[in-house]
Amino acid sequence: MNIDRLLATMKEVGADAVLATSYPNVRYAGGFASATGRLYPQNSYWGLVTADDPERPHFVMPSAEIADMVDAGIGTDRMHVYGRPILAVADSGPGPDAGILEVEGRLHADPVSALRALLTELGLERAAIWVDTDDGGVAWRRLQEEDVAARWSDGGADILQWTRIIKTPAEVEALRKAGEISQQALTEAFAVLGTGGTDVDVELAWRQAISRRRALPTFFMAGSGDRSAVFRRPGRRRASPGERFRWDCGLVVDGYCADTGGVVQVLAEPSPSELDHYRAVTAAVDAVLAAARPGVTASALYTLARDTMHAAGITRFRHSHVGHGIGVEARDAPLLAPAQPWMPRFRPGERDLTLREDMVLNVEVPFGILGEGGYQHELTFLVVRNGIRLLTRRHPYYVAMSDHVDEIEV
Repeated sequence: MNIDRLLATMKEVGADAVLATSYPNVRYAGGFASATGRLYPQNSYWGLVTADDPERPHFVMPSAEIADMVDAGIGTDRMHVYGRPILAVADSGPGPDAGILEVEGRLHADPVSALRALLTELGLERAAIWVDTDDGGVAWRRLQEEDVAARWSDGGADILQWTRIIKTPAEVEALRKAGEISQQALTEAFAVLGTGGTDVDVELAWRQAISRRRALPTFFMAGSGDRSAVFRRPGRRRASPGERFRWDCGLVVDGYCADTGGVVQVLAEPSPSELDHYRAVTAAVDAVLAAARPGVTASALYTLARDTMHAAGITRFRHSHVGHGIGVEARDAPLLAPAQPWMPRFRPGERDLTLREDMVLNVEVPFGILGEGGYQHELTFLVVRNGIRLLTRRHPYYVAMSDHVDEIEV
């Protein structure tokens, strides 16, 4: 987490604490990834970060998370747990799991009761607390009814998103590592195409390859032939010689995401017209990379990519964006688009997001022709003082042959 930026933003808005309630924000602000949050979304999984001690967040979690919090090295004084006991046998003897019994001895009835006790313990009953999402809003309203006189605001998500767009060196390295793993796994998976594999077979080979590298998949969109014109889940289709396989896939490593996309030509070199289309996509990507630097707006980069595609003769290009931020989520702010879907409400004067040093973004220029197929080129880059630094390898146009996978220099 970018603690310095978080504290500066909290000071700017006058927040004493931020209550994170969405999965990515709890993971980001608290450094803890819930094991059961995806299984039981009806439960509440919250992290409270205070301006006084931001490196020691407190957690409001269901009892099923106690053991994982102990394993993560979270002190029992920072666990505020609700629900029923989970131990089948209570043993008060010493050992690494003694903290489980300690926490179970003070379970709260529900998450709001746990949050109320936490605020009282930290002396924040009258503090300015900015809440993340609607789930936290339920707690906010109930605590107001119970006369907890904190000064509540629903802008917690804005604080955390504004913090997340600027990466620390450790975050940059995590994103570089995730991208490298994805590209290594993809090169292995493409060999399936040269031996008659289906689109789904490629996905399965990719999942196996990233699993060997201790990564977790988040999505895999792909199609061959005319199915490659639009984003879709892989089917049982086998690519014929000379057809394209287009992919866009993502994974997560140690909480940080990779998102990569491109095309593979199957058992044949691409035709001149196919290369022309891919060169147009590549030229648009290159134009964005050449122009990206601190001070350039997200909308200006979109306009540049669109105009480059039009200049190459692809006047039908109309994708809604040409890139996005990346971090603890594969799709993050800012969006390289004509207009931003998110802007921090505490900065009402801003209408467009300006690139800043240490932002990490993806540039992607997808293009498809229904009935024919599609093209994709996606790269991850870091914004530095005078431009950008690529975090993933450049210009992959793969050709899957019967016994190997080549890359064409475009």
